[in-house]
Amino acid sequence: MLVLGAMHFFNLFVFSRIRTRAKENAAPPPFAPDIILAPKAGSPLRYLTVIYDPDCGLCSRLGTWLLAQPKMLDLRMAPSSSLAQIYPELAARGLRHDLIVVSDDGAVYLGDHAWLMCLYALKRYRHWSQRLARPSLLPFARQAFKILSANRHHVSKWMKLLSDVELETELRNIHAPSCYGTNPQTTH
Repeated sequence: MLVLGAMHFFNLFVFSRIRTRAKENAAPPPFAPDIILAPKAGSPLRYLTVIYDPDCGLCSRLGTWLLAQPKMLDLRMAPSSSLAQIYPELAARGLRHDLIVVSDDGAVYLGDHAWLMCLYALKRYRHWSQRLARPSLLPFARQAFKILSANRHHVSKWMKLLSDVELETELRNIHAPSCYGTNPQTTH
């Protein structure tokens, strides 16, 4: 009898967790987009394009971190220098220095909404995205994002995080030593 009771409790616990996860997985984005480029009705989200500042070490590092996380939506990273080629209508609005997320259905999220959409795409952080988007917590998430965003270059320097551009420059200045046998003009 004790075993049956334990099995019943275990089933209730496991299936309630499965139902909760299924609801989280099927939940729509936690807020409306800031801009809509080309609305596509009826198709579920498949991927997000994250447009970031490649001159910022923190932004580059966070992009790498995002790509390494288990995802519910595919993430595509694009430097803000490519904004005019990818989304000319956004480049015309002068949004080059903002964090921008564009979904495959044409929805555009800016600033704090963009960061929360990045969290929304991740398996382990979707619930945080939904939680931080609540009216009682969104002002605090917005304030934290604004502080971090305004100081991202300082934070990069403090944490010694090189941007993609800085890392490329550093690597170009490193010359590999000549090793015996690697020079194609040398014959033995």
